[in-house]
Amino acid sequence: DNAILTCDSAVFYIDLNYFEAFKNVHINQADTMNIYSDLLNYDGNSKMAHLINNVKMVDPTSVLTTNILDYDMGLRIGKYLEGGKIVNKEVTITSKRGWYFANNNDAWFKQNVDIVTPQVKIKSDSVKYNTVSNWTDFYGQTNIKGKDDNLYTERGRYNTKTEEALFGLNNLYTQNTKSLKGDSLFYNGKKGYGRAVKNIVFIDTQDKLELRGQLGEYYKEGEKIIVTDHAYVGLATADS
Repeated sequence: DNAILTCDSAVFYIDLNYFEAFKNVHINQADTMNIYSDLLNYDGNSKMAHLINNVKMVDPTSVLTTNILDYDMGLRIGKYLEGGKIVNKEVTITSKRGWYFANNNDAWFKQNVDIVTPQVKIKSDSVKYNTVSNWTDFYGQTNIKGKDDNLYTERGRYNTKTEEALFGLNNLYTQNTKSLKGDSLFYNGKKGYGRAVKNIVFIDTQDKLELRGQLGEYYKEGEKIIVTDHAYVGLATADS
C-alpha cells in the first residue's frame, strides 16, 4: 500500500497477516506521512495500525502527538481517545479525543478542547479544524478570548490566520464594560470591525447605555457602534 515500516525488531504472524514491531518504529506512507512510536501492532487484513507510547504523526502541514493512536492505513485516518495535541505554524490544539483525516487535512476534536494562537485562546466542546485553510468550526459552548475581549458562541466559525469569525447561535461579544448580542455575529479581529444582525442588544454598564435594533456595526477603534433598523436607545440618568 505504498508504505514502508522500519523498526529495531518485529514478529510477523504469516497465517494471520499480523505483525508486531518494537522500538524506533517508523512508518512512511506515500513519502508525505510519517508516523513514529515505541510499539506497533498491525493487522494487514483490516489495514489498522495500533501505535503505543511516544506516538508522533507528521505530515507537511502539522504534527500530531499522543500516547495511543489507531491509524487506518487504507483510509489514512488517525484516532486518539486518551488525549492528544496537534501543532502547525498557526495553532496548537489539545483535546481528550481526536480524529485526523490526512486525505483532506481535516481534524475533529472533542472534550476539553483548547486552541492557542498568537492572537487568541479558545475553549470549546467540539471543534473541526482544517490545517490548510485554518478554518475552525465550533459545535457547542465556545469562548474565544483575545487580549481584552471575548467572543462566545454555541455554533460558529473562526479563522486562526485571518481572525475572521462568524457566529450563529447564542452569541455574545464582551469588551470590558461593553457587551453585544445578536442572532448572527461577524467579527474581523485584524480590522477591529464587527457586524450584528437581528435582535441586537448593546449594553455599556459604565456609561449606563443600552442600544437595541435589527442591524448593528461595531468599530473597536474609537469604540463606535451604529445601530439601524428599528433602533432604540436607553440612557440612564441620575433620577431614572
